[in-house]
Amino acid sequence: MAFKSRIFKSTAKEELKAPAKMQYLATMRDFVVKIGIKHGFQEKELGAFKLTIDEAVTNIIRHGYREAPPDKSFI
Repeated sequence: MAFKSRIFKSTAKEELKAPAKMQYLATMRDFVVKIGIKHGFQEKELGAFKLTIDEAVTNIIRHGYREAPPDKSFI
C-alpha cells in the first residue's frame, strides 16, 4: 500500500538523478545543500545535511549497488 500525504501534494519537488558512482557524491551533496540554502537553512543545519548525504550516498553506492551493472546504477 502506498502512502500519500496531502501535506506534500502542493510542495515543489526537486530531483537529481546521478550515476551511483563515488565521483558524483559532491554533485549530490551540493544539490541538497543548494535546496537547503534556498529554503533558508542555517550553516549548522547545512553542515548536517552534508554529512548525512555523504554517509547515506556512500552506503548506497558501496552496498546497494555492489552487484549491479555500472550502466544500470542510479541514485
